[in-house]
Amino acid sequence: MNVSELAKEAEISPHVVRFYARTGLLRPGRNPSNGYKVFGQNEAKRLRFIRMAQCLGYSLAEIAEFLRRLEDGETPCDLMEKILRERLVENQEKIEKFELAQALMERALRHLENRTWSTANMDGLCGHFQSLVAETKT
Repeated sequence: MNVSELAKEAEISPHVVRFYARTGLLRPGRNPSNGYKVFGQNEAKRLRFIRMAQCLGYSLAEIAEFLRRLEDGETPCDLMEKILRERLVENQEKIEKFELAQALMERALRHLENRTWSTANMDGLCGHFQSLVAETKT
């Protein structure tokens, strides 16, 4: 397969395939008659692995390490598990922050819609915002 064929099969841009080849994530062969990159089934499998790993939140550097380990005959599963566990904790923390921000925004919007805030100066608005933040923390 050439770049375009692999990209079409993977439903991604040819630029992405070229980028992965440039960074060493994919290792295409060369067509001897024209020097173009050619990709076999192994590279198509690598590309599927790369895309699935990205969907799980792994960085390209992490994916490169997984692929290196596989090439060296090692399993990357322990490292993959460790990283995934860390990401789950990080994501939960982010979700909690977003939920807090969402609740704060909803309260502020209700006050604005109901016109319960009628200040026209910075001190007044800051006071209103401080009371909303205090409500959210309790």
